[in-house]
Amino acid sequence: MKAVGLVTYLLLINLAEKSTLRVGKLGLITFWPGYYVYSGSALKNFIARISRHLKKEKRYHWHIDYFLEKGQILEIRTVDSKERLECVINQQIQTNVSPTNLIPRFGSSDCRCFSHLAYFKKKPDLSNIGKNVKIEALTQP
Repeated sequence: MKAVGLVTYLLLINLAEKSTLRVGKLGLITFWPGYYVYSGSALKNFIARISRHLKKEKRYHWHIDYFLEKGQILEIRTVDSKERLECVINQQIQTNVSPTNLIPRFGSSDCRCFSHLAYFKKKPDLSNIGKNVKIEALTQP
């Protein structure tokens, strides 16, 4: 099976200790130990985007680059579609998983969402995120 189209992805990230990081134009942000979920989209090459996120040494471009300096990716979830779904799925996280906190403006400079990074004290269950989203499937047999 070959996936085509856009890929919306979720990164489940663990931060082991309290960290204050400079996050581009957002400035200094203090992050608490726990779990974070970041929602993003890969418009062209999903594998290259995720490989970049997994690298420790890179030129920082996106807000998530700064956070991954200290955070460790534990899980990656994906949804293939013909349209960008990161905001829709981000809203599902905020509504259905109920984060403890949202990091203002993080990862949402190109949309109207309050944030694309949600904080949880305990590891969240993401098993139902991306389900019941009305999308046109693009996976071809």
